Amino acid sequence: MLRTYRSIVLAGLLACAACGSSTEDTASAENAAEENTEEAAAPEQAPETPAATAATPAATDDEPHLTAGPKKDVYSVGDVAALDSLLIKVNSVTTAAETDFKEKPKAGHEYVVVNVTWENGTTKLRDFSTLMNTLMLDAQGKEIKVKAGASAEGAMQLDRSRGAGKSGTGPIFYEVPANAKGLKWVFRTLGGSALDMAEKGRVVFDLGR
Repeated sequence: MLRTYRSIVLAGLLACAACGSSTEDTASAENAAEENTEEAAAPEQAPETPAATAATPAATDDEPHLTAGPKKDVYSVGDVAALDSLLIKVNSVTTAAETDFKEKPKAGHEYVVVNVTWENGTTKLRDFSTLMNTLMLDAQGKEIKVKAGASAEGAMQLDRSRGAGKSGTGPIFYEVPANAKGLKWVFRTLGGSALDMAEKGRVVFDLGR
């Protein structure tokens, strides 16, 4: 009788244990399902995109570049003229009491300073000589030559060879009678031998004085 009672109790305990294990398994499965549902509902995080790099500005050569204006018989300060594929511009006209090297003009004269930009509009190396290619005309048409060696900047920027598309800007000094009027500046091209140079063409600028 006692043995039978023990068998009944043991069977009941085993049944309860099995029921508890089943309940725990069910709860675990339900929790896992909830976690999977939450993961599926959460929006997928897009990978971080690095900040866009600012565009690098195009390189420049820091030189002025000219565009020829309409052809004229006489140009004005600020105009751009073209001659033999060279572009020429008179930027400004001023006066000076002395050169860059403190050299003063002779009595009754002053320096008229013409600031010029020239650009090589060809595909080849070209020269510019303030002494050979430029001159000033007074009101009577008399030629006045450049004051050689008056400006270090002029020598460095103007009196030199330049490649295709390159330009230079600098001052050119002319010694003229004080308060002279009707002045014109001339740029010309020359051809021929060193002993027999001939003028091929010229452009004339009214200096407004």
